[in-house]
Amino acid sequence: MAAVALLVVLLAGTTSASGMPEPGERAPEWVLDDLQGNPVAFPQVGLGRTSVILFWAGWCHYCKALMPRLSALLDDPGAREISAFAIRIADDEPITGASTGLTILDHGDPVAWRYGVETVPALFIVDRSGRVVYRLDYPPAEHPSQQTGDRSHQAGLLAEWWESRLRGVLDLQRPRVQADPG
Repeated sequence: MAAVALLVVLLAGTTSASGMPEPGERAPEWVLDDLQGNPVAFPQVGLGRTSVILFWAGWCHYCKALMPRLSALLDDPGAREISAFAIRIADDEPITGASTGLTILDHGDPVAWRYGVETVPALFIVDRSGRVVYRLDYPPAEHPSQQTGDRSHQAGLLAEWWESRLRGVLDLQRPRVQADPG
């Protein structure tokens, strides 16, 4: 219940004039502590690299479906020059099972407000110069994820669609499926 109340407060404060940064605009700067208490300052940690910034919450079904796919995408050999930050918002539960390849940051509500985040997951890809090149979007109405009422099934379909979009923007190949020898 506290998470819902915090989300309501967060959403009430998202009516900033700037809203979400558009592709081509500079990504807002921020400083948050990682899980070990070390400060992480953006864009300094991302300059010279492409950065993925994901806003998430532990109670979000869609975040739970997307994060493992994002971690797997970051394991791609072509993703070596990508910095990835997972900023948790609207959630006070302990963080468990953190995804590999992502720098996990907590208490990101003020940063989410600066980015105009109204729902989770929210994701931005920022180029080497600090400009937004992609914001997480949603499939068209005819996509299977938009046709199902089952939230778990919808989350899986959306995560698959988002992974495909991210691979395209980041210019990463889809993993090849090995043929079964038997």
